Formats: sequence, C-alpha cells, structure tokens
Amino acid sequence: MSQAGQLNDQGGGVLPPEVATEYVTNNGTAVPALNVLNILGDGTVTTTASGNTITISISGTGYTWNTITSADNVKQILIENAYITSGVSQCVLLLPLTASIGDSFIVTGLSSLFQITQNANQSITLGVQISTVGVGGFLASTSFADHVQIVCVVANTVFKVVDSIGNLTIV
Repeated sequence: MSQAGQLNDQGGGVLPPEVATEYVTNNGTAVPALNVLNILGDGTVTTTASGNTITISISGTGYTWNTITSADNVKQILIENAYITSGVSQCVLLLPLTASIGDSFIVTGLSSLFQITQNANQSITLGVQISTVGVGGFLASTSFADHVQIVCVVANTVFKVVDSIGNLTIV
C-alpha cells in the first residue's frame, strides 16, 4: 500500500496523511474516488465490511461432482468437473474438444471401471507413457477403485495425469 497525494472526503475536508489514497495489488493500482474503493470479484465472490476490516469470501470453487453409469456412455468430460463411476459396466468418457492449459478434471471409480477416450489429435501422458494420438488412444482403469486427475498441458491436444491411484492402462 502506498500514498499518492491527498484525497478529499465527502465533507470537503482533506484526509489525514496516514489514510492510504492509492492501493497497489499484484495486478494493478486502485485509487479511491470520492472516498470509495470498490472491491469486486468474479463468480461467487462476496465482500463484507465492519469497522476497518473488509472480508472477501469465495464460495463454490472446486470441481462439480457427477455420478455416472454406463447408461451415460459416452460421457463428454466437462472442464473442472469430477466423475464418480458407478454401476456394474464400464463407464466411457470422452476428453473435451477444447481445453486451455491448466484446465483439469477427475475420474474416480466407485463400483465400475472407466475408460477415457480421445478425439482426433489428442493424447494422454502417464509418466513416460504416451497414448496413441487420436481416436484410437485411451486411458483405462483396471480396478473399480482406480482414480485419476488429468490436466491439459497443451491447449486442446495434450492431457497429463497429475494424480492417480491404481494401475491404469494407457493405449
């Protein structure tokens, strides 16, 4: 926080020098207008104030969890979603056609196996293993309790396993 010049209060007086008139963040600078500093955010960000404290709360962050069965085959994966595979038959999921670097999703088994299939020009890496590029490649669980978290590392085309439980098969 730094001070730059003087700012009049709404009553026309001058604020004391210990009151900051410029607020520096990691992504810009804000200067109050008419003694008002707006604090805004995206999504489900709320702010409350009491005395000299502003509280910023973020809710609804994280993955949206979905339970799926083989009746949902082929399930299109949505970014920032997590899938719990249930039932007795294998659940088949399809990588998203568009994904930005850092976009991720989770698939975790409850009572069924899962297979994550690919679109044209897509691949999945698991350690040093790389799936066959395109629609012939996939990643599959070998146990109903397997789990995988995958992150897009090259926009739209390359996805990397960053967390897993079990013995996953990559083709």
